[in-house]
Amino acid sequence: MARFSKLHLLQVAQNQGMFPLFYHPVSLYGPGFVKAIIGPQPRIQIIPMGGVSPDRVNFSAWFEAKLSCMGMGSKLITKKIVKNRDFSLLEKNTQRTLNLIQEIRNGR
Repeated sequence: MARFSKLHLLQVAQNQGMFPLFYHPVSLYGPGFVKAIIGPQPRIQIIPMGGVSPDRVNFSAWFEAKLSCMGMGSKLITKKIVKNRDFSLLEKNTQRTLNLIQEIRNGR
């Protein structure tokens, strides 16, 4: 997998057959940028990282971009969870996130 944050690097990675591509940080351009790339080039598989948060508005925007998957780090596994080793809170947050994904996929 390749990682990119500049459009020309996407073309270089595609030419070298590197898929899927990590798009990091997504906060630079957002879901509209990814949707604009995937539209004319649907074979491209992009995994956004560094700006995906587990809330309805953010997830809905990414799902509209027709992604195959998304990556989350500190928005899901917070410093507080790690510091306190609060695995029950991590499990609760993960389940809430998975439920939200299912709701969005089902159009609710």
